Amino acid sequence: MNTKPNEYNTKRRELSKLELLAENAQLYEEVLVAQRASEITAELVVEQFVKLDEFLKHIEEKAATERELRQRLAEKLHEAEIRERELAEARAEAEAANHAKSAFLANMSHELRTPLNAVIGYSEMLIEEAEENGREEFASDLRRILDAGKHLLTLINEVLDLSKIEAGKMELYLETFDVSDTLRDVVNTIQPLVDRNANTLVVRCPENVGSMHSDRTRLRQALFNLLGNACKFTHEGTISLNVARESLYGADWLVFSVGDTGIGMTSEQMDRLFQAFTQADASTSGKYGGTGLGLAISKRFCEMMGGDVTVESDHGRGTTFTIRLPASLDETGVAQAAETEYSLEPAPDTAKTVLVIDDDAVVRDLMKRFLSKEGFLVETAAGGKEGLLRAKERRPDAITLDVMMPGMDGWAVLTELKSDPDLARVPVIMLTIVDDKNMGYMLGASDYLAKPIDRHRLMDVLQKFIPRQELE
Repeated sequence: MNTKPNEYNTKRRELSKLELLAENAQLYEEVLVAQRASEITAELVVEQFVKLDEFLKHIEEKAATERELRQRLAEKLHEAEIRERELAEARAEAEAANHAKSAFLANMSHELRTPLNAVIGYSEMLIEEAEENGREEFASDLRRILDAGKHLLTLINEVLDLSKIEAGKMELYLETFDVSDTLRDVVNTIQPLVDRNANTLVVRCPENVGSMHSDRTRLRQALFNLLGNACKFTHEGTISLNVARESLYGADWLVFSVGDTGIGMTSEQMDRLFQAFTQADASTSGKYGGTGLGLAISKRFCEMMGGDVTVESDHGRGTTFTIRLPASLDETGVAQAAETEYSLEPAPDTAKTVLVIDDDAVVRDLMKRFLSKEGFLVETAAGGKEGLLRAKERRPDAITLDVMMPGMDGWAVLTELKSDPDLARVPVIMLTIVDDKNMGYMLGASDYLAKPIDRHRLMDVLQKFIPRQELE
């Protein structure tokens, strides 16, 4: 029997099995590799999904933050609109209240003056009759009634004057008059007050002081108020009235200085000096009497006549008030000196621009001279609307702004400036007799200075917003 073919077949089958095993092993290895590759791919996919999920969460957070910011911005804008409306309403209410107050004071003052005039008139008649009949005991009492009535009438007149000024109804009556004659009239009127506290009045006035064209009544009242104030706070001392005529910026000015050797004032007291219904020291009201209106009214009268009142004082040694008025005032109530041409040194090309908005021509003129000498370029505007136009045209580096202006007042101008994106960042410095710093700062003022203008203080404020190196 032949066994070789069988062996061959057997070996062949074994070889086939080995080949099959090898193929299976290779296939298994490929399966393992494929499985590992699938696992790696799955891991990568999972990792990418995780990253994608994190990215989507980040985007959602960003979107939520953006929505929150937009909501906050919308709320802020809404609050700003509400505040702006409230400010406008508050300003309108304040203006209405101020007009109502002025109207009330004016009406009450007129109502009170009528019976007071009767009291004063009858008192004077009764004093004459008592003296003629030799009843001095009655005359002495009647003089006290007369003095009290005149004092009360003076206080009422001050309130009436202030209410007229605030309501814009105070007008000037311009006339040409001799200064020396007016001084004699004032001195004769004030002499009894000088004698009351055993004071001495010294008057110095050059013979050729000449005449002036202004409101004689307002000048007399301002001088009388200053002299009366000196008499009140001086005992057994000296009160001086010095008058001089000087040339300033190519025009004639009259300078009246009223000095005393009285109690004087501190710098803090002088800061409150020209505020209506306020005395330098509250304790003086009870001791010396008065409403605290006389100085405020005198200052406003002088400003209406194109001038100003300044004060210097040494506490415990005395005080000096100085009135400066243009010798000639034109029929519109603007000092002629303010229109006089003058030459200034040209400012450098790098000079910073200051816009002065004030309805007082003298203030504009003096501010222009002062600031020009300090190296500024100065633009001026005589009212609120003109000031806004100049501000938009020139884009100044700083603005000084008055409050009491006809037509468009300073508060309205300030509101417009701060609502203009191109001008909102321009610093605005309030220069005014109106003592309302809270309103100024609430509307966006950078600083607030009360008139009379302290030049050193003004320069300090300007240099806060325009550093000195930028001016050089």
